[in-house]
Amino acid sequence: MLKLTKETRDLFKTHIGKVIRGDIPYPYIEFKKSYKKEFLISIGDVVTKNLIKIGINPDIIIIDGKSMRTKKEEFIIRGYEEIKVKNPPGVITDELWDAIKKMRSKQKIFIEGEEDLASLPAILFAPLGALIVYGIPEEGIEVIEANEKNKKRVNEDIKKMEVVE
Repeated sequence: MLKLTKETRDLFKTHIGKVIRGDIPYPYIEFKKSYKKEFLISIGDVVTKNLIKIGINPDIIIIDGKSMRTKKEEFIIRGYEEIKVKNPPGVITDELWDAIKKMRSKQKIFIEGEEDLASLPAILFAPLGALIVYGIPEEGIEVIEANEKNKKRVNEDIKKMEVVE
């Protein structure tokens, strides 16, 4: 299991992708204008719900049934194989790591706990050229391309996290 430290918490506050700022639905409408059917990983309930609402069905969905750590009513997502994993806030459990590493199209990874760090293994294990989209509370969304540069940066940052047995 990997755990955030004070040093790594600050590292992950910087954006490595394109941030589309604005109130809902603006960021999603802007994203749709440039989306070319790349392999898409959606992280977060609000992001997933809004992508589906505008007609974009992500290949992989990673949700926790909450928005900003508040319990929400789960919405129905049809046509996805569901995998459930446990993952507390501020960590990446081996269970989450393995589920994302083995991900394949039309899967929904439902996290009992928190998906706050799921973007890190998603960037590492996504196919080159894939897009990872997640929400930035009170700001908009971030779109990260899974390219060699971003994979290398995330890998270097993950190595700085605390390994917990």
